[in-house]
Amino acid sequence: LELILGRAGTGKTTLLRKRLAESTAPKTILIVPEQYTFESEHALLMEYGAETANRVQVYSFTRLAQAAFLQYGGGAGKRLTDGGRRILMTLALENCADQLTLFEKSADRMTDVLLNTVGEMKICGIDMLTKTAEAVTEDSLSRKLKEIALIYGTYEALVAQTYLDPLDDLTRLDDLLADHPDFFRNAYVAVDAFDGFTVQEYRVLRHALHHAEKVSVSLCCDDLDTSRKDLFSTVRRTASRLMRLAKESGTGVLSPVYCKTPYRFQNDE
Repeated sequence: LELILGRAGTGKTTLLRKRLAESTAPKTILIVPEQYTFESEHALLMEYGAETANRVQVYSFTRLAQAAFLQYGGGAGKRLTDGGRRILMTLALENCADQLTLFEKSADRMTDVLLNTVGEMKICGIDMLTKTAEAVTEDSLSRKLKEIALIYGTYEALVAQTYLDPLDDLTRLDDLLADHPDFFRNAYVAVDAFDGFTVQEYRVLRHALHHAEKVSVSLCCDDLDTSRKDLFSTVRRTASRLMRLAKESGTGVLSPVYCKTPYRFQNDE
């Protein structure tokens, strides 16, 4: 793991693109947020030519999952839409109605709230609500968690009968990469333009750290002192978690690279 640190405009992205262009690894992968995929591909083409642009595979986490599904399978099925989610959640609430007490009167008005809750739970990798509810000593909270777990389980069972939920793509990718470590094996992986990652994304990055030749991550902060409380606190915590994840994966951590020259603000434009 190599962390590339620096404030905005100090050349972190430029350095990563140079590393990708010069890499001799059998596979080079750049992971960026969805909105930066086209910009990154265009910049690689303009700065380093067609050969490099064709060689470097630019993905968002969503596109990374799609690429893995195309290579190994696992993505075939009817994709669940927002409208489909609302219908299935309504059905789940109807199926659970006679078992609800706290949510009995408000269940028919909770569809959107519960869909948001389910989405957050999936992104955060939470699927053990029943055990959590049993461990909670406060009665009202325990009952609430049990009812949410019941609704969640019923909803997931309905989804599984017919659909693939795009919110589960990274969870399926995590399972797929566990069975196919060759996806990242000996690759050079660069990760750019993120302030932080979801639990699902950390699980994918864990596979890259474990199997790739090298993983370089650029982060917008100027040090790794997590005790400081300022604008960069969240990013420092991201760096700390990545280093902890690397150690848990048995991966070495290189000394951080610090970018300090404010190139962007030296431009007359």
